[in-house]
Amino acid sequence: MKKISFLLLLISNYCIGQVITGRNTHMQHPVVNKPQHDPPEVINIYTEVLAYDVCTNQITVGNDSGYFVGDTVLLIQMKGAVVDTSNTAAFGTILDYRNAGNYEFNYISQKTGNILTFKNKLTKNYDIPDGVVQLVRVPSYKTGNFNGGLTCDPWDGTKGGILAAFGKVSLQSAESIDVSGKGFRGGAGYNSVYSSSSCNQNNYLYPSTSQFAGFKGESIASFSQNYSKGKGSFAAGGGGGDSHNAGGGGGGNGGTGGLGGYQTDSCGAVPFDNRGIGGKNLTYAASAGKIFLGSGGGAGHIDNASYPTSGGAGGGIIIIVTPDLTIYDNSIIANGFNGTYCYGADCNDGMGGGGAAGTILLSVNQIITPDGITVLAQGGDGGNILSTIVPGGRSGPGGGGGGGVFYFNGSSLPLNISYLATGGFSGIIVQDANNPHGATKGNDGFDFFNLVLPIDTAAFVHNIDSVTVSNSFSNCSTVFFNGFGYTKTSPIVSWKWYFDDGNTANTQNAVHTYNTSGTYNIKLVGTDINGCKDSAIKTINVIVITADAGSDQSFCTDVPITLTLTGTGSVGSYSWVPAANFNNNTLQNPVATVNTSSKFYFTITGSTGCTATDSVQIDIKPLPVVIATKSNDVDCTMPTSRLSATGALQYSWLPAAALSNSQVANPVASPRVTTTYIVTGTGSNGCTSNNAVTVAVSRNGGLELPNSFTPNNDGLNDCFGIKYPLGVQGLNFIIYNYLGQKVFETNNPTICWNGTYKGKRADPGNYVYYLKANTTCGPVEISGNVILVR
Repeated sequence: MKKISFLLLLISNYCIGQVITGRNTHMQHPVVNKPQHDPPEVINIYTEVLAYDVCTNQITVGNDSGYFVGDTVLLIQMKGAVVDTSNTAAFGTILDYRNAGNYEFNYISQKTGNILTFKNKLTKNYDIPDGVVQLVRVPSYKTGNFNGGLTCDPWDGTKGGILAAFGKVSLQSAESIDVSGKGFRGGAGYNSVYSSSSCNQNNYLYPSTSQFAGFKGESIASFSQNYSKGKGSFAAGGGGGDSHNAGGGGGGNGGTGGLGGYQTDSCGAVPFDNRGIGGKNLTYAASAGKIFLGSGGGAGHIDNASYPTSGGAGGGIIIIVTPDLTIYDNSIIANGFNGTYCYGADCNDGMGGGGAAGTILLSVNQIITPDGITVLAQGGDGGNILSTIVPGGRSGPGGGGGGGVFYFNGSSLPLNISYLATGGFSGIIVQDANNPHGATKGNDGFDFFNLVLPIDTAAFVHNIDSVTVSNSFSNCSTVFFNGFGYTKTSPIVSWKWYFDDGNTANTQNAVHTYNTSGTYNIKLVGTDINGCKDSAIKTINVIVITADAGSDQSFCTDVPITLTLTGTGSVGSYSWVPAANFNNNTLQNPVATVNTSSKFYFTITGSTGCTATDSVQIDIKPLPVVIATKSNDVDCTMPTSRLSATGALQYSWLPAAALSNSQVANPVASPRVTTTYIVTGTGSNGCTSNNAVTVAVSRNGGLELPNSFTPNNDGLNDCFGIKYPLGVQGLNFIIYNYLGQKVFETNNPTICWNGTYKGKRADPGNYVYYLKANTTCGPVEISGNVILVR
């Protein structure tokens, strides 16, 4: 019959914490097999945490049964780490612990259904819900006597695996505090029929439906079913043995897990390394900032065993905070379970890896024990193979689990405490001279001194007291809003205004213009660094005054103009500025005098004092200065004239008839009668102006020849010929000297005599010419004298 007597007493803010350096002496793991008077007692209550509201310091739990106001509770995150999931040797490497392993003690100050309020402010962060956070009720004893020992509920994927107690704890007779195998679960054994072609499977990951590998052990990261099998260790969880018949790797915690054994050597004489990889060791700090369950070992790969060989479960977590721990010839144990093994004729398969040891935290002032106590955090052994080995029939035993972690609050370990955190032994093939066939033991764990437990002591207070909207704004269309936030610690970090017309703003103070008169409910929301919010609502009446100064206008002019500006809008008084431009700037439609480009502002003031202003732009643009010229008048020798216009960007000539192109600056004119051409030039500002030029036409003129010339190559009068050859046709032009000798002759009106004869300079003197040609004015036949001057 169970005999337990204790008096519950809530012990607030009780915290003694120190850490311990281990004595990892390897030895054959002892078997604790002492008779107990009663079954071990589970003193904790567990529930998963579904949500946390940092603004109210409240959590939502899955089951509130057994939780009451005043309870001491432990909040702890079990998983949530991020790992590498590539099919490489890096598989399972922890990339980010995130908040996995974070934990702290607090107290329940209020309970409303499944919503529990913490008394004190949390000091750590948690990833809820994907981090798998649980809440553990921790009893506080004035005197707690236990006749059957203590244990905890096993970890079930969302809760359990933790034994925690505050206050005096006394274990009678041969009882132990034992959470062995209560931690992360080992990879489940999976049996299926495989063909011989499944040898040498070597991936780090396989999906849950694959027949080519065993399941991985559980650890601080949640894995997808797409890679729940395979030799790769997932964080600290041991990898599953790959096909064909490789052993599972041991789980890890303080120490890494051991490798599983090789696949069956019936696949080949040389060992092929597709062993389940041991779980990685987890990072701990002397401050006990994070604590973890022991991780599970990986399952062996099997294809014909009648009993699937699962990986061993890891050890749980023990936290004892007490002024006096009384214990008689017994132990505090958080060992990992051994990997599952089988024996018989059909056991030529891979065996399960051992689970890693758990974590033990002792914060005690005095340990009372007559014979000493042993603290055990040892990894589980890998599964053995006990069946008869036929030639070529060796398969992989399981790898040993890693050792655990022990924290002690003292600066050294008392003489009446011994500690073992050794790694588990590898499995062996018993009937093959204890051959491990590639399986290895787990690595030892470690210990720390000077433990300080994270017990929350600072009372929680709401950070945001209030958010308010000031009254310093008018009821006109443009409203100035001011926001104020009152906080305890961290300030408001973001603001959001809702103006009740579909518009918002994100500043503490805002200016907003309404387009319609009416009543508006203004809302301001302030958010602090924790995401906590408060809001305020203010109702305002808005009167919208409208003003319209008219449309912008442009004028092309070089002189001042006067015009009437037209203002429209709400009823009220009027004002135009700058006032100096108006005959009366208080009229709704005043006359303005404008000589340069100007902007005028029109303001209407309503009876409530609200105003509205609009502006109108009057642009004065200068006219371009257009100049029109001609190259010559038209006669018998000059039948065309080149017109030219300057001072603008674009041009248009009239009349367009007899022009080569009326839209260019320099057209060629061929008039039959005297004509006045008007050009319109458009400047860069779009303004236009005109100018004119007259081309006279005369049909009475003849050919013109000079009476002398000086061929001295000075560029002046060097050649004797027709001055205006244009329009000359059928030419016969001959020059004679005084002896009657012909010195020059041409039919080309553009060629003239350069004063040479037979390649030599002709003598100065008088020469006679004869010219006969047709011109635009009719046939011409002339003769005359010309003097060559040297």
